Amino acid sequence: VSVSSLQTSNGDWITLESVDGHSLSSVASQYPVAGPSGYAFPYGTISFSAAVGSGGTGNATEFRILVPRNDNIVGYWKRDIDGVLVDVNTVAGSNLNIDHSSFAGRTEITFSITEGSRIDTDSDPETITDPGGPVVIASAASAGQVAVPALPLGFLLAMPLALLGLAGWRRKG
Repeated sequence: VSVSSLQTSNGDWITLESVDGHSLSSVASQYPVAGPSGYAFPYGTISFSAAVGSGGTGNATEFRILVPRNDNIVGYWKRDIDGVLVDVNTVAGSNLNIDHSSFAGRTEITFSITEGSRIDTDSDPETITDPGGPVVIASAASAGQVAVPALPLGFLLAMPLALLGLAGWRRKG
């Protein structure tokens, strides 16, 4: 199977595809996950393995991830072989692309991982393993939240009485 869809624990659906058709396994999501400094993982992270076959070392495999449309997504970060979070866009050959308009209601993230590179987290020359996820700038993660002003307790208690008074009021003609 080269495509897998899963629901994260926060209820969002994520689709992962090996564009090159490699078989995916161990596909899972982790949510919530602390993001790198200044960033947040709005959908948590996705871990998976892709069987790239013999002769995979040095060959790049392209992956596509679809998440609910989010114009605040600015990158894709993943763990490297040392367990450190790395901006995939800073890795040669990653070809990161984020498209907010191609799929109705979805944001498309594509990137490549080269077998045996520092962002391939396993030592198996026939498998690529990836724990990572799309990121937003941390302030954008809470930008969708709107503060609702609280009403004073006295006002809340007086409202039912006022409504009862209106219900009993009749217009005399």
